[in-house]
Amino acid sequence: MLDNVLKDNEDLSIKFEQIGEIAVTKLDPNDTNLSLRKKIGRLILDQSPKMKSVYNKIDIVNGIERIYPIEHLAGARIPRTWHQEYSVKIYVDIENAYFNPRLAEEHHRLATLISPNEVILDLFAGVGPFALHCTKEQKCKVVAVDINQIAIEALAKSMKSNRLRGEICPIVADSTQIFRKQKKFDRIILNIPNKSIIYLKYAVQLLKKGGVINMYQFVEKTKDPISAIQELLKDQLSYLKSYKELQVKIGRDVSPSRVQMNVDLRID
Repeated sequence: MLDNVLKDNEDLSIKFEQIGEIAVTKLDPNDTNLSLRKKIGRLILDQSPKMKSVYNKIDIVNGIERIYPIEHLAGARIPRTWHQEYSVKIYVDIENAYFNPRLAEEHHRLATLISPNEVILDLFAGVGPFALHCTKEQKCKVVAVDINQIAIEALAKSMKSNRLRGEICPIVADSTQIFRKQKKFDRIILNIPNKSIIYLKYAVQLLKKGGVINMYQFVEKTKDPISAIQELLKDQLSYLKSYKELQVKIGRDVSPSRVQMNVDLRID
C-alpha cells in the first residue's frame, strides 16, 4: 500500500493526475530512486483499477513544442489515450504533446463566454482543449495554431470524435509568426504562461475593437499575485487609451514560488 511506502519516505508526497486511462505522477528523481518510483507506479495501478499506465514527469515543459520529459513506471507502455472533460473527448499523447488536465474547468468556463459566430484565434493550442470546448459549446470558428505537428494531429482526431457546433481550423505553425498576419479576431486565447505577457501587445494588434484576450501567465508569489499581474499588464499596455480587466484571478499553484494568473481583457 502507498501508506507503507510513505512510512519509509515521510517527506514524499505522492499525487497523480488522471489523463484518460493514464496516471501521471511528478516524482523528483533527485528525491526518489528509479526502483522506488516504479514501486509507487505499481501501487497506483493496484489501487486505481481504471488506470492502465503510470508515467512520471521528470522535468518541466521544455522546447518550442512544449513536451514534458516523462518516464514509464508501470502498466502498459501506451502514452496515448482519450480523455474526457465535461462532454468533450480529447485525444492526448502525453509523450509528444502538451496537455494539462488541471485546466478542465477553465476550458469549460471560457467556452461558456463565447457568443455565436465569434472568430477566435487559439495560439499555442496544444492538442486543442480550448478549441474543442468552444466549438462544442457554441457555433463559432476557432483557428487553432501550434508548432507541434503531433499536437495538431491529435486535435484532428478529436475533431472527428466530437459533435461540434462550430468549426476548427487546425494549423501547424509557429504561433509567433501569426502575429505578422493582418486578419482580425473577436477573441484571442494566449496560453503560454511563461511568456504570454511578452506576446500580449502583439496579440492586441490582431484583435477587433472591443475584442477579448483570454491569457494565462505565471507570476511570483513574492508579493500579491493580483497586483503583480496588474502591474505587468499596465506596463505592456501603456500605449493603449483604455482596456478593461474583465477578470483577474489566481488560477492554480504552479510551484511553491509561482502561481498561474487567469486574465480576461477587453480591448476598446
